Amino acid sequence: MRTKKRARTDGLGLVNSIGIDASEKGEVEIWDRWILMIGIDAGTTNTRIVRIKNGKISILKDFAPEKFADEKIFVTGVRAGGLELGAKAKTISVDEITAIGRGGLFLANAKKGIVTSVGTGTAIVYADASEGGRFEHVGGTGVGGGTIEGLARSFGIETSEIEKIAKKGNAKKVNFVIGDFVDEVGVLPKNATLSNFAKASAKSRREDVAAGIFSLVGEVVGCMVAQAARAKGEKKAIVVGGTTKYALFRERAKEAARIFGCELIFPKNGEYSTAVGAALQK
Repeated sequence: MRTKKRARTDGLGLVNSIGIDASEKGEVEIWDRWILMIGIDAGTTNTRIVRIKNGKISILKDFAPEKFADEKIFVTGVRAGGLELGAKAKTISVDEITAIGRGGLFLANAKKGIVTSVGTGTAIVYADASEGGRFEHVGGTGVGGGTIEGLARSFGIETSEIEKIAKKGNAKKVNFVIGDFVDEVGVLPKNATLSNFAKASAKSRREDVAAGIFSLVGEVVGCMVAQAARAKGEKKAIVVGGTTKYALFRERAKEAARIFGCELIFPKNGEYSTAVGAALQK
């Protein structure tokens, strides 16, 4: 019989620039076999790695598999099958939908709910951690961080500069909003987008185009998450993934979801959520 230890966890607050401390508040069951664990999320664009040791989760920036021969390595993501970890590596594949759901719940200190991972694309999962866990893929879209970066490149905007540039722009210069025509339509207020990029032209300022890109991606994701939450009777939803690093994306997504009565929660360190979910696999 496996014994359990109780650990206090806060949904992962940073200890330092590369560490995460899971030791302050909330409760998560830590199995003895979790003492040394590696979680790897090999996504379309980026690979993120975390390590669990004695109740602490740390972000690994440099990973040499031969240094972790005694640790189980849990891998997930669309590129997981192509990882070269060496013949001695104790690798275990984890279903990505499960990793998304489990990691999102853990970071948000929640037991169940909608968890959306916005990476290169977007996946929406209904997650319930009770009774061994149930993780259902309920939706998604090809619109995500890859859309932001791809559109930026197509307009000659450096991806590393896009948010800085977008903050100087106005999405209403390239979008039609409800208020351009009427005061409201259904639940949509006058400042809600009616059509993304409908005003754009070859003369549009790149600052406005950049702002419009964040408007497009944030609104599509926010609306889809809100509808998924409504279908499951939820009024809140957890959003994680690499794209959550952009403050403008978070703002636009929150605004869009709020129109449909859904509050979005962005846990700290959400970029590492799926890797955490893989490492926490029982």
